[in-house]
Amino acid sequence: MVEPRTVLVKVLIGEDRTEKTFHGLPIRLRNVSIVYKFQLTPTTVDVVVEGRKDELEKLRPEDIEVFVDARNLGEGSTDLRVQVEVPDRFTFVKVTPDITNLVLRPR
Repeated sequence: MVEPRTVLVKVLIGEDRTEKTFHGLPIRLRNVSIVYKFQLTPTTVDVVVEGRKDELEKLRPEDIEVFVDARNLGEGSTDLRVQVEVPDRFTFVKVTPDITNLVLRPR
């Protein structure tokens, strides 16, 4: 006699995720002292973001924060890593270029 067997099948349906590139996003400067004027080179970057296709279509460039942090920096030239923040439902993938040069000079 053969006993009946039960088979449990688990099907995972993934989200339709894809990537989108945003070109020419401006780099903002955070935490710079008002005693300095500044120059960034380059001033814009391209950012790749991953997310659900339907949500990526609604994501606007102004929803993406691109910045460098000048906290504790003084006069002179410094290469800084570009930082990116995206809304929680998205994943930051890549920024190009990932370094910008910051020059601080007295006003």
